[in-house]
Amino acid sequence: MIRLVSILACACAAAAPAVPGRAAAQDYPVRPIRIVIGYAPGGLGDTLARVVADKLGARLGQPVIVENKPGAGGVIAAEYVARAAPDGYTLLQGTAAEMTYAASMVGAKLGYDATRDFAPISMLNAAQMVLVASPALGVKSVPELRQYAGRHSGKLNYASFGVGSSAHFAAEIFKSQTGMDITHIPFKGSEPAVQEVAAGRVQLLFNTVASSIPYIQAGRLVPLAVTGQARADALPEVPTFGQIGLSGVDLSPWAGLFAPKGTPAEIVRRLNGEVRAVLTSAEVESRLTALGAAPLPSTPEALGARVAQETETIKALVKKANLKFE
Repeated sequence: MIRLVSILACACAAAAPAVPGRAAAQDYPVRPIRIVIGYAPGGLGDTLARVVADKLGARLGQPVIVENKPGAGGVIAAEYVARAAPDGYTLLQGTAAEMTYAASMVGAKLGYDATRDFAPISMLNAAQMVLVASPALGVKSVPELRQYAGRHSGKLNYASFGVGSSAHFAAEIFKSQTGMDITHIPFKGSEPAVQEVAAGRVQLLFNTVASSIPYIQAGRLVPLAVTGQARADALPEVPTFGQIGLSGVDLSPWAGLFAPKGTPAEIVRRLNGEVRAVLTSAEVESRLTALGAAPLPSTPEALGARVAQETETIKALVKKANLKFE
């Protein structure tokens, strides 16, 4: 009998380590967490990540570090996180660009599938875009831009945050709807792109309203039209694309937090709860709203559904407009 009890005790002891994920989730986090973003420092996405990281770290009791891995419209960062250990210590602040647009690009060969290789945690925000022009171009509206393009065929160019970014997609859809010939010049993030247009070295850019406002107020960028169903509160005099007969130019960039596939559900739920608490705090909500990046927390399921649905919508749009991304 004693021998039987000893055998059972040993068996139980041997079986105990069989659920390390659960034990790790209960102790999580025990070391610093990284939030990887696919764009250079200085833009709205970078600011959003740092605001969230600061408050999230305070709530979790561990530092949350923002790591910039710019390039390929966010795809490099997404591929990196998709291959990371699914332990909750490497997260991705993903955007519409790498999570939905990239899969729609002609000939795109991604090292990940956004609908299968990530565990959605929460939406962070959504934003409007504005088409801005360099003051040196001398246009103050889309009709004036189209007239200019007619007189200077092949001489217009536009900046973007990278191939496959929201700025790239919006500009290509704009081109397909207007028939304008505009050359694409990609940069590694919104800030470098804005700087080049403000300096007059590039002529046009689709940028978030929030990132553009300081330059517009300083007279360094000229707003032509905004995306969305309604005019931007910060730019009440600027029409929407729909109001000037271009309803198809209606992309709304967004950001969400993701973990690698296989991350324990307990960790995902913990992060979702903490992120929602951060985004709904009065301090963070006020700060992000002032930046034009009003927080938009969600359930993991809602974020996953958004990625899946938007991917199909963008693919259909690309096919219908016969867009080519070189």
